[in-house]
Amino acid sequence: MLEYKPARLRTGGDVPQIEELVERHLTFAEEQSGPAEADYLDHKDTATARPEGTSPFYQLYLRRLLSGLPMVPSETVSHPVASVIAISSRSTSPIEELRNLFAASNQGEHRLPQWVHNEFLRYYVLVHDEDYDDITKSMQLFEQMKRHFGLHCHLLRLRSTPCMPSDEGTIRLPNPDWLAAGEELSEIIRRETSEEDEDVDPSPFLFSTDADAIRAFVREMVTQSIVPSMERASATWNDQVASRRRGLSGRFMSLSKRFTLGSFGGNRNSSMPSFGGNGGGGSGNSNYDSLQGFYRPDAPEAIMRKLADYCMMLRDYRLAQSTYEILCGDFKADKAWRYYAGANEMSAVSGLLAIPGLSSKVRTEGIDQYLETAYYSYVTRVSA
Repeated sequence: MLEYKPARLRTGGDVPQIEELVERHLTFAEEQSGPAEADYLDHKDTATARPEGTSPFYQLYLRRLLSGLPMVPSETVSHPVASVIAISSRSTSPIEELRNLFAASNQGEHRLPQWVHNEFLRYYVLVHDEDYDDITKSMQLFEQMKRHFGLHCHLLRLRSTPCMPSDEGTIRLPNPDWLAAGEELSEIIRRETSEEDEDVDPSPFLFSTDADAIRAFVREMVTQSIVPSMERASATWNDQVASRRRGLSGRFMSLSKRFTLGSFGGNRNSSMPSFGGNGGGGSGNSNYDSLQGFYRPDAPEAIMRKLADYCMMLRDYRLAQSTYEILCGDFKADKAWRYYAGANEMSAVSGLLAIPGLSSKVRTEGIDQYLETAYYSYVTRVSA
């Protein structure tokens, strides 16, 4: 039996858990009389029915494999772009509580690893209880929040009264499409060991007004705060770091770096301090700490990798692809093989998205080469 971690500690990509989950879904489908049901958790929800003749199990495996990408130094696409800091309207010291929560995420016990760029958006949410709290006081508190923390705030109005399926204006809470395998297995085991009536749908329900409020909250946070902050960061990084690397001086620096490493045998254990302060793990010409296996988050290479990933998320595929190309050379020169593999992989993906309908020659000479290089680096150089 596999060990199931608390939800806060679970990540996606756990292959043994994914295989057990798919096996459970297959067994469940085989045991059903009549047409096979595809989903162990959603089989009672007719809204999630799939077209006849299609198998959902490959899609299930792929989604669970990609859900909750593990946070690693070399893949900034899995690093946070924003953090939600929420308090209740019943808090006795709301402003102080928000500051304490920010401090805990920034410097305290919940701070992210040192290779994660910590200057991402903080979004502050005040949760108001529609059933028991005074909306006038909550509005006053919300205005106070905006004065202290700026415009990245939201007042989320929800009901605390338990919602029953028989209540008017309710909806069934759907299971997330990108649920991690460990979370879904935990829920399956809970239902199997529960003494609840099998004919009763165990899925939680919520009021439609709450669902509308949550949708509005997510829409406002993404469109008015997260995306604009990512666009501003991308413009800054491109202007201050990437554009210099694409210029003539940047090419001379890159050439000098590679010449030095090649001519002198790649003296990667030099005790001389580098300009970037690499922690003593790399050479004087490198920002890569080979002992700990990562770049500092403020190193040019780390910033450019975040720029490329942000461009991918914002669908600027051409800028992403050109940035990944530069990084491939830098990571190879630094012998940062895990970074190098990831940059080649993303160069292939961004190249396909940037120029649809590539000829077979371009695919063979460009895209295929990126993928082969990534595969070789993952398997041979980093034993991934």
